[in-house]
Amino acid sequence: MAKVKLNRMERKLRFKSDMKRYGNLFPFYIPAVVFALVFSYMPMLGLVMAFKENPNLLGSSSAIAGILEADWVGLQNFKMIFSNPKFLSALSNTLIISFLKIVLIFPLPIVLAIIINEMRSLPLKRSLQVVMYIPYFLSWATIAGVFVSILATETGVVNNIIAALGHERYQFLNNNDFFRGLLLLSSSWKDIGWSAVTYIAAITALDPALNEAARIDGATKFQQIRYVTIPGIMPTAYGGGQRPRLRSSAAAVRPNGHPNIGS
Repeated sequence: MAKVKLNRMERKLRFKSDMKRYGNLFPFYIPAVVFALVFSYMPMLGLVMAFKENPNLLGSSSAIAGILEADWVGLQNFKMIFSNPKFLSALSNTLIISFLKIVLIFPLPIVLAIIINEMRSLPLKRSLQVVMYIPYFLSWATIAGVFVSILATETGVVNNIIAALGHERYQFLNNNDFFRGLLLLSSSWKDIGWSAVTYIAAITALDPALNEAARIDGATKFQQIRYVTIPGIMPTAYGGGQRPRLRSSAAAVRPNGHPNIGS
């Protein structure tokens, strides 16, 4: 009991010390807290719709009134979903697409960022970054319009080329066999630029002395990428956090303790 009271006193003293030291910084947290409450936590109150029967959001005086006035049905909506014969198909599609995104799309911006970083032409690097970054600012409606224009059966660019070569037109947009591929393609085209620029920034933040030490130690360009660049940007790939401190010495980039990477 005495130990618990001592820990509480230590926490209180530490809190008072932090407030004295960093108290003037706390007002800067207020906008972030307000933003999170308004746009992240308050919308979660709408989850009550899952337990209501057909809330009339547009016909009521307000959306909130439409939700509150709807009849409470408990878990009936969930029973209806889980008993639907197409539920397992939708669930499997979701899992498969998520797995394919992790396996196929996740490595692409990392590879692209490394390739762009290794380019010697600065104007070419800047141009590629801008071109890749533009799709990120387009809405999904615009992205869908672009793909419809390209893949439409009668007027699409791809089908026009196929027809000009003497082959039959494909119904890319109406064929279930192409659904997953098109979804992955559109998702990667929209988001890969943003992710690549993020990784490029992470690569730029790496200590140049690490690559220099590896080069002096005999490492090839591929070995520098493998043992210096990729480990350095892994915290960014994993979702944030501080980059681990790497020693700026040749030993820091020697694999398996070997005395020379090039040997």
